[in-house]
Amino acid sequence: MPALPPASSVERLGVAADGTQGDHDSLTAAVSAAGRYAVFASFPACRCRGTPRVGDVFVRHLR
Repeated sequence: MPALPPASSVERLGVAADGTQGDHDSLTAAVSAAGRYAVFASFPACRCRGTPRVGDVFVRHLR
Protein backbone atom coordinates (compact mmCIF):
# COMPACT_ATOMS: atom_id res chain seq x y z
CA MET A 1 0.00 0.00 0.00
CA PRO A 2 1.44 3.44 -0.92
CA ALA A 3 2.19 5.87 1.87
CA LEU A 4 -0.46 8.49 2.51
CA PRO A 5 0.51 12.15 2.21
CA PRO A 6 0.65 14.29 5.36
CA ALA A 7 -2.74 15.28 6.74
CA SER A 8 -2.01 18.91 5.87
CA SER A 9 -1.61 18.31 2.12
CA VAL A 10 -3.90 19.99 -0.41
CA GLU A 11 -5.14 18.41 -3.63
CA ARG A 12 -7.26 20.03 -6.33
CA LEU A 13 -10.47 18.04 -6.90
CA GLY A 14 -12.08 20.02 -9.73
CA VAL A 15 -10.00 18.66 -12.60
CA ALA A 16 -10.71 16.38 -15.55
CA ALA A 17 -9.12 12.94 -15.81
CA ASP A 18 -6.29 14.44 -17.89
CA GLY A 19 -5.58 17.08 -15.21
CA THR A 20 -7.28 19.94 -17.05
CA GLN A 21 -8.61 22.48 -14.56
CA GLY A 22 -12.38 22.81 -14.35
CA ASP A 23 -14.00 25.78 -16.06
CA HIS A 24 -16.66 26.57 -13.48
CA ASP A 25 -17.39 26.38 -9.76
CA SER A 26 -16.95 23.25 -7.66
CA LEU A 27 -18.41 23.23 -4.17
CA THR A 28 -19.65 21.24 -1.20
CA ALA A 29 -16.71 18.83 -1.00
CA ALA A 30 -16.48 16.00 1.53
CA VAL A 31 -13.77 13.39 2.13
CA SER A 32 -14.38 9.83 3.29
CA ALA A 33 -13.27 8.92 6.82
CA ALA A 34 -10.28 6.96 5.49
CA GLY A 35 -9.31 9.81 3.13
CA ARG A 36 -9.61 7.55 0.11
CA TYR A 37 -12.49 9.26 -1.71
CA ALA A 38 -13.71 12.82 -2.14
CA VAL A 39 -17.12 13.85 -3.42
CA PHE A 40 -18.06 17.31 -4.67
CA ALA A 41 -20.70 19.15 -6.65
CA SER A 42 -19.72 21.01 -9.81
CA PHE A 43 -21.10 22.77 -12.89
CA PRO A 44 -18.45 21.88 -15.47
CA ALA A 45 -18.54 21.87 -19.23
CA CYS A 46 -15.11 20.25 -19.52
CA ARG A 47 -15.59 17.18 -17.27
CA CYS A 48 -18.61 15.73 -19.06
CA ARG A 49 -18.34 16.66 -22.71
CA GLY A 50 -21.55 16.42 -24.66
CA THR A 51 -23.79 17.02 -21.66
CA PRO A 52 -25.53 20.30 -20.86
CA ARG A 53 -23.91 22.54 -18.27
CA VAL A 54 -25.93 21.49 -15.26
CA GLY A 55 -24.79 20.67 -11.76
CA ASP A 56 -23.57 17.18 -11.09
CA VAL A 57 -21.88 15.23 -8.31
CA PHE A 58 -18.43 13.71 -8.80
CA VAL A 59 -16.43 11.17 -6.79
CA ARG A 60 -12.65 11.23 -7.02
CA HIS A 61 -10.48 8.33 -5.88
CA LEU A 62 -7.59 9.95 -3.99
CA ARG A 63 -5.36 6.95 -3.23
